[in-house]
Amino acid sequence: MVWGSLKVALVGASAVALISTVALVFVLSSNRGLAKRVERLEEQVKSEQSKAVTSLREKCASQAHLRFVQLGYNDQGGGSSFAIYSNHYSQAFSRCFMTLQTTTFLAGSMTEEHFLFDAYEQRTYAEATQLTSKDVGPFPRLMVCRLVPSSTTERHCATMAEYDRFVANYMEH
Repeated sequence: MVWGSLKVALVGASAVALISTVALVFVLSSNRGLAKRVERLEEQVKSEQSKAVTSLREKCASQAHLRFVQLGYNDQGGGSSFAIYSNHYSQAFSRCFMTLQTTTFLAGSMTEEHFLFDAYEQRTYAEATQLTSKDVGPFPRLMVCRLVPSSTTERHCATMAEYDRFVANYMEH
């Protein structure tokens, strides 16, 4: 009788183990399927985000060119002055930034003006003006250098290197 009960218990335990194994295989298989589905959805989200960022970059480039033209500049330059610009859509700031550099030659002097601003809002984040002339010597003299990280904060910079570092923070992120 004990032997019979033991057989029944052993068969019962084997059946439970088999059922548990089948259930575990089913769960694992289901989880693998879910994991693959999640992976596909993540790839789809990344692809859509990439398309959105590409679209924002293209719009930023168009807006920067439009702003350049609206400010009265063109791609050919001419006369005693010329201007160049660059743009960058920053995901970190969710903004379209634009740099503008103008160079003007007058009576033996050269003035360079540098600006960083939002191409849509036209808010100025930084500006610097350098003058080179026979009166100030062979090296550019920094006449104006102002950094405006927020609408309520402004500070002056002492060198073009400081200006460039500030601008890089917006144009590279």
